Amino acid sequence: MTVKQWAICDASTGEVWRLEMCATAPQAAGAVAHEVNPPREAWPQAPGPGRTLLWQAGTFAWRDDRTLQQAQAGRWEEIKAERDQHMAGTFTAVGYVFQIDLVMIPGSALSAKVALDSNTPWSKQWTLANDTRVTLTAEQMIEVGQAMDATVDAIWNTSQDLRDAIYAADDLETVDAVTWPMG
Repeated sequence: MTVKQWAICDASTGEVWRLEMCATAPQAAGAVAHEVNPPREAWPQAPGPGRTLLWQAGTFAWRDDRTLQQAQAGRWEEIKAERDQHMAGTFTAVGYVFQIDLVMIPGSALSAKVALDSNTPWSKQWTLANDTRVTLTAEQMIEVGQAMDATVDAIWNTSQDLRDAIYAADDLETVDAVTWPMG
């Protein structure tokens, strides 16, 4: 006797309750069994939270059970996580690539500005994103601070624009289509 894989589903909704291996179609009250061919190694992976696995037209499909508000809140959390990744990224200034550092760069840029305004010599050894070191002048350090500020502003503004798009969406597909721009 050949063992087959079966999707045991709610007879009225098509919701998949479980996968079962047996020779004949399992019987259960309120259920229908559909042969899964080819058999699956594991339960199908949901494309995201709030999805229900269905059997439709001879194959698995996912139904999105999220409310619009749940989808919006979840997508905003994902965008904030992406924003945080970008905030830990790099930027280019004075011909070098720097890591974003929201503490050291503003402090050093301020120190450089004070030294420049008082005609005091100023320079600083700085470790770049590739772990090499350079010596920066006061003018260069100020430019680094301005470049980082512009980079952080762009990241923040992008996240706010995406937030606005998420909460302006009136259906789940539009919410899910809001993504961080490439590049």
